[in-house]
Amino acid sequence: MIIFRKILLLLTVLGISGGLLVGIARIQTNMETIITEKKLMDTNMINDASPLVAFTTIALGSFRGLLVDYLWLRANRQQEEGQYFELRQLASWITQLQPRFTGATSHLAWNMAYNISVTFSFPQDRWRWVKNGLELIRDEALIYNPSDPKLYKELGWIYQHKIGNIMDDANYFYKIQVAREMQTVTGSSNPNFADLALIPLVLEEFETHFIDGESLKSLLRIAGYDDFAVFEKKFRMSLFSQEELTDILGDGKKNIEQFLRVRWMHDVLKMDPKVINDINLKFGKLDWRLPESHAIYWAWQGLMHSRGGRNIDCERMITQCLAVAFSAGRMISMDQEGEALPVVLTLPNLAVADSVKREFERAYAMTKISTFLTARENFMLSAITQFYVFGRYSKAQEYLDILRKEFPHKKKYKLKMDNFAKIEWVNMVQNATPKEASSLIAGQIYQSCMLLAFGENDGAASFEKMAQFIHTYYSRQQQSSAGRMGLLNYGQLKTNIVKNCLKVFPKDLSENLRFAIESMPGSVQ
Repeated sequence: MIIFRKILLLLTVLGISGGLLVGIARIQTNMETIITEKKLMDTNMINDASPLVAFTTIALGSFRGLLVDYLWLRANRQQEEGQYFELRQLASWITQLQPRFTGATSHLAWNMAYNISVTFSFPQDRWRWVKNGLELIRDEALIYNPSDPKLYKELGWIYQHKIGNIMDDANYFYKIQVAREMQTVTGSSNPNFADLALIPLVLEEFETHFIDGESLKSLLRIAGYDDFAVFEKKFRMSLFSQEELTDILGDGKKNIEQFLRVRWMHDVLKMDPKVINDINLKFGKLDWRLPESHAIYWAWQGLMHSRGGRNIDCERMITQCLAVAFSAGRMISMDQEGEALPVVLTLPNLAVADSVKREFERAYAMTKISTFLTARENFMLSAITQFYVFGRYSKAQEYLDILRKEFPHKKKYKLKMDNFAKIEWVNMVQNATPKEASSLIAGQIYQSCMLLAFGENDGAASFEKMAQFIHTYYSRQQQSSAGRMGLLNYGQLKTNIVKNCLKVFPKDLSENLRFAIESMPGSVQ
């Protein structure tokens, strides 16, 4: 009987143990499935990792989190001690060892772009750390997580807020670096992205559709370049003149140069001309040298990778940057007189106004968040003033009529256009950022140049006087915030606007303006 009980107990224990093992096995299987589907752990080999990271990845496997903890501690210690130059490499290793932990990468990028950059005095040094933050997300984290909308939003935020805003003393230097890089890569201040969007990335596909006769490699071989990569590298280093490129590439020079520039955009900026062209088609032609345009690009990508195409952060970024693109969305000057006085001068991009208004409406329809409607109304108020300043009176009246219909209880919308515009104009000057104030002044000088070109000297003098008034008024308002918050001096501002007018006006008006300037140096210089 005792033996029987022992056998029964043993069988019972074995049965219970077996059941537990089966249950554990099922739970483990389910956990592994969830981990794989949700990408909660990644133990695969990381491509292009440094030898040290590659070795530790293989040696430690899933325990590489311990190494990441050590790297985090070392990075914090280095930052506390003010020893920053190892931090970029540490951030890269952390990203490679934990590629799916995008929150960590976002923090590391933000830390470099914001916290570390401002510890340096010279704008070149600050820009290096802002760029490090951009590149950590753009060139590394997005390679591992191309479908993560959070990363796109964080990348866009650096462009919108850190570079596009004015809170950093070196913000103009940042803007110039972004503009120069874009202009260098595309080869133009006004590239035709519709054409670039048609160019394929793959050499063989490009040769099939865009080169007649000899292949590109054959053309390069004749010129002494057996390796396409060597030629491409020299092209990106700007070691060829246009004459040399024509001699090497012959009749297909234009298409081949476009091919090289599209590849350059993909490799260095990680931007696709097809996407840029789609954005231009939807919102109107943007100036892609400006940081707000880059922020729109990455927020757009974030929307494309969000569930159902909905992402409130990306929606806000697009609408806010479009509003800035309207008020200061055309770069007409990008000079740098020494490292301490960079000059970035913009004009409003009036052509995108209707798109901005529609985007606010679309964002509200998608999210039902009332702040988008408030922002739309504020944008339309600003747009009326800008239209009025630049002589687009019928468009200003159209927007005012819309507001009258939508807000019949608001008395200010019942005012006549002239009175309404003057009141809003004063309010705008009082509350303007330096960028917005520069655009208002530019609008007055632009109108003065236009009237001068048509021989309306009295009207030109009136607009010039108003431009001087705004500059003086705003400069006095901002005396307590000298430096980063100040305006370019009036003489420089006017000179840049006039140069742009001489360049962009129709030929006959440009000649009239030049003659008027020479005849009446006291009017507009």
